[in-house]
Amino acid sequence: MLLLVCAAPSRANHPLRLDVLRGAAVVYMAVTGIVFTLLLSGTDVDTAIPWVNTVVHELMPLVLLPDWLLGAPVERLSVHHGLLWLSFPLAWIVYTLIRGSISGLYPYPFLNPVNGGYASVAAYSFAVLVLMALVCAAVLWLGNTRNAARTVGQPI
Repeated sequence: MLLLVCAAPSRANHPLRLDVLRGAAVVYMAVTGIVFTLLLSGTDVDTAIPWVNTVVHELMPLVLLPDWLLGAPVERLSVHHGLLWLSFPLAWIVYTLIRGSISGLYPYPFLNPVNGGYASVAAYSFAVLVLMALVCAAVLWLGNTRNAARTVGQPI
């Protein structure tokens, strides 16, 4: 839905919050694609409909980055926006680990302490957080670089 809203003919006057949401989606989906490729490829992630797995973990990460590059943010995004993007995954991991310890259900094998203990879960979580921070920095830089090129009047 976010892609459809942002595809409206006049992007020049859409609010900054749409670009902040788009940036978050790009970061989350890029990390999803990388983590899926490195840690989950060939693993059953218990998706009820098989093609959903392909769309969510493989296709959408490849769609959102070009979308971000072709439709640069209207305004310059700050490091604050990147830190905001990191807040949701941090809250999600805390929630997931608490819920998993109660229910015994974890969305991914590397988050389940049965597969290596909490030290392993902490190491994977930290590695994904570092990856996410790097992707945040790259998405901010790419978006602001494309924005600056458009503002100066250079072709994008």
